[in-house]
Amino acid sequence: MHSGIVLFATAYTVGVAELARRAEALGFESLWLPEHLPIPVGRLTPPTGGGEMPEHYKHLLDPFVALAAA
Repeated sequence: MHSGIVLFATAYTVGVAELARRAEALGFESLWLPEHLPIPVGRLTPPTGGGEMPEHYKHLLDPFVALAAA
């Protein structure tokens, strides 16, 4: 069986390149980063569930750039 790692990578999580090196050393075969639609600067409707938009969405890394670094 092959196992991989998925990370919702933001500016505050572990560095993706560091994580990739460690995952490979531990025998994981893949690293997955989710993509999120563009986050608007402003909005007229509240996010699903109400309240404010979670702060970590504003700091989500671009998966293609982060995986290129890995």
